[in-house]
Amino acid sequence: MKSRKIISGILVSAMMVSLIPGFVFADETEEAEPEEVMSEEPEPDEEEVTVEDQDEEEVLAKPSGDFGDLSWSLDSNGKLEITGTGNMDFSDGTPWHSYITDIKSVEIGEGVTDIGVGAFYYCKDLESVSIPETVTTIGDRAFYECESLESITIPSEVTYISQDVFAFCTSLEDVTFAEGSKIDQFYPYSFYSCTSLTSFTIPETVTHIYANAFRACDNLSSIYCYADPDVLYWQASSVDFKSDKATNCYVYSDELADYNNKFSSVNVTFIGDGFRRPCGDYAYWDYDEDDNTLWIMGSGEMYNYDEDFIAPWTEYSDGIDTIRITDGITTIGEFSFYELSNVKSVIIPDSVTRIGQAAFGYCTSLTSVSVGEGSQLQYIATESFMHCDNLEEITIPETVTHIGGDS
Repeated sequence: MKSRKIISGILVSAMMVSLIPGFVFADETEEAEPEEVMSEEPEPDEEEVTVEDQDEEEVLAKPSGDFGDLSWSLDSNGKLEITGTGNMDFSDGTPWHSYITDIKSVEIGEGVTDIGVGAFYYCKDLESVSIPETVTTIGDRAFYECESLESITIPSEVTYISQDVFAFCTSLEDVTFAEGSKIDQFYPYSFYSCTSLTSFTIPETVTHIYANAFRACDNLSSIYCYADPDVLYWQASSVDFKSDKATNCYVYSDELADYNNKFSSVNVTFIGDGFRRPCGDYAYWDYDEDDNTLWIMGSGEMYNYDEDFIAPWTEYSDGIDTIRITDGITTIGEFSFYELSNVKSVIIPDSVTRIGQAAFGYCTSLTSVSVGEGSQLQYIATESFMHCDNLEEITIPETVTHIGGDS
């Protein structure tokens, strides 16, 4: 009787447990199936958030920010703009450093007063820079290894080129000092390994040129030096310019003896009066017979020419097929290239604002005139391109306000 009571008790207990919700006896021979997690369908008025629904401006926002009193932004075309008033403050580092491989051009706004140390260091794809006249200082290594940069115009208030500023700018061909330049000193390694430089102008305001300023500029063939030898300090270095004094330095003939006596150890050959080929108060010219190119260089206005005052390059007219005017020239003089009948192409820089009367008249072989996208051209005088019979098309910039008759 006792054992039956025990068994009955067990059965009653089992029956009671089986009535508890959720309690199941598992079959030891079967694995329990995983519990299925059901996700609830969203209510009809509930919207899913997707990237497409995000604010478009937020998704496409261009890199930008503030540093000190200045602001910067980089657009999708690689144009870096710097605006504001004052110096570049890099106390927290160069703010666009993470984007140096994206920078293709730089535009510095009026009001910025300096270009900081290492500002565009290692911007290998940087091709062009616009620097306002408000800039007075360019710091060390500002354009170090900007190997795609081809030309630069130094504002008139900048008084020295710091150390390593343009070091390893291997594509740099043209360095122009703005009209009225106050440039005074070239520091060591200023133009170190600028291997595309073939000519360079030293303005009359320069008083110091330190050793290694032009180190490894192996293709620099011609220097046009306007500096006064009586006040100039030029520190010699055998690794500046071409080796074995193969670089010609043109000076005024009445100063040639002074240069030879005072700077005999400088690695150049001084030539008197060789560079006195002016075509303006601050403009000069050169003809490269190797590639038949007439170069107009310097700054400011070219002279106006006529039948009594004939352009000096006329004697080379049979060979000239390209006219290349460098940035800094503001006016192309009257009758400058009149009847250069073999000229096929002309390159006009952004700095030119006026083309004088008959400047390219009777350039009968002319087929190409290149005007930059940033052109400041305003005035095209009468007969500027008269009888350029093979010139089928020329792009007139929106800045032009006057086109004379028969142009």
